[in-house]
Amino acid sequence: MDAFEQIVAEVFKSQNYWVQPSVKVILTNTDREAIARTNFESNPEVNWERHLKNARGLPRPEIDLVAYKPQENKLLVIECKSYIDSKGVQAHAFVNPQHKDAERYKLFTRPGYRQVVFQRLLQQFMQTGLILQGAELQLCLACGKISNENTRNLLRDHFLQNGWQIFDDRFFRVQMTQIANGAYENSILSVLVKILFGPNQNLHRAAALDHLREIFEQEAH
Repeated sequence: MDAFEQIVAEVFKSQNYWVQPSVKVILTNTDREAIARTNFESNPEVNWERHLKNARGLPRPEIDLVAYKPQENKLLVIECKSYIDSKGVQAHAFVNPQHKDAERYKLFTRPGYRQVVFQRLLQQFMQTGLILQGAELQLCLACGKISNENTRNLLRDHFLQNGWQIFDDRFFRVQMTQIANGAYENSILSVLVKILFGPNQNLHRAAALDHLREIFEQEAH
């Protein structure tokens, strides 16, 4: 779990979710054939045998973070992209499934793949007693940077239309402020934001955010 994923996990723990990182979804041969079938239906120019071969060679899908709140019986599947030291998240990879970057976000851009993975994830968690019957599952993106305001608006509209959630840099700024003003928790995030954002500190918030960005960049390298 990288630095940004740790931050995301701590934020959702502060909201009474339990969080599990790097969740591997165990697919059966039937699951892989179902994925091959949906891929073939969307791209029939490529022969069925090739689709099936590609699907059988798929590694186990790994989800960055899964967050569950028993009180609401809600399960969040969270893909994490910090992109702190880059242009940020781009909209084209989500709104255009044929774009070269769309493969980075398969759960968002390939409905058939998403359906199979989510069904198997729910069964996997139900069998191990991690969630309650009838849990509501929602796909989410947590990102540390979005390229520009136009992209932010496009992504929000696109996610809203699909019933997904996006947690962007603005969301995390608000959450860090709330953690700073809340009860003490023995976690790196809680201690750090209380030092940087606490009501008795004189450090400018922009400087605090710059410091957090430096931490992310050091972890990335």
